[in-house]
Amino acid sequence: VYNEGDYDVVGFMVGSVKKENLIKKSDPKEGDILIGLPSSGLHTNGFSLVRSIFNSDEDTAVLSTKIKGEDRNLGELLAEPHREYLTSIEPIMSLISGISHITGGGLNKNLPRVFSNNLSAKIIKNSWEIPPLFMHIMSEGNVSESEMFDVFNMGVGLVLIVDPSHEKKVLKTCKGSWVMGEIQTKKDDLDNVQII
Repeated sequence: VYNEGDYDVVGFMVGSVKKENLIKKSDPKEGDILIGLPSSGLHTNGFSLVRSIFNSDEDTAVLSTKIKGEDRNLGELLAEPHREYLTSIEPIMSLISGISHITGGGLNKNLPRVFSNNLSAKIIKNSWEIPPLFMHIMSEGNVSESEMFDVFNMGVGLVLIVDPSHEKKVLKTCKGSWVMGEIQTKKDDLDNVQII
């Protein structure tokens, strides 16, 4: 329900792909590597929690505060537009066996959507530096690390699953990317994603 003076801004994109070019859940296999592409910030998820932590609806001055390790203030960091990935990945699409856009639910909820249930993703947490914005949110909101990984992208906007033989080409083509883990056979007692 909208009240007088309220507004909502919504956008979406539509794309198409030929059936023979679809990446299937059965394509990723044990031994494939996970390559992370950096996010530009929160992208489109986690804003409800951020607004609650910083009470920014009532105190907009908080948006002008500086964050340790960043040149820009909180408001500027939160307003950073979503990064565009097509330009980076289009030249190497034929090398990709899985793509996961890290949105709401973070790595834990999004990665398992792109591979079979008999597989799991082992993610090496120290393979990338979590941006200061996420560390600031975690500290100021007293949010556990596990909840942060469930809500936010934590600096990983897109994950590509590729055969190890394509690692160098993908890393060279996708600037700023890094190897962040691998696909393994799932053990019965483990989740589909382990962040270690």
